[in-house]
Amino acid sequence: MPIISLQRFGERFGRPAVTRAADLLPGADDNWFDRGLCAQVDGETFFPEKGVPVAPARSICARCDVQQECLDYAVDNRIADGVWGGLTGRERRKIWRERDAAAAAAREAAAG
Repeated sequence: MPIISLQRFGERFGRPAVTRAADLLPGADDNWFDRGLCAQVDGETFFPEKGVPVAPARSICARCDVQQECLDYAVDNRIADGVWGGLTGRERRKIWRERDAAAAAAREAAAG
């Protein structure tokens, strides 16, 4: 599955800025996204410039009722940029590597 890179809510894709992931991401479930606390704050909080702390985004995610749905969506769709479900792209890439390694090991065991 390809890594989707979101930068400033779609600017990288030549789209105007949007305020909802569902406007940008095919398959995004409006229900969970619209219930997210992130929908109530500036999107820049979740897509900070390099070197800008992510603590404000993490704080919002920690209080959010849909944190797990958000994280699952970002991990499953390999979204590389921004803070989703309280994790940065770097932290989500670690999850991808672990999942990929486990899947490779399972395939090897099945073939072996």
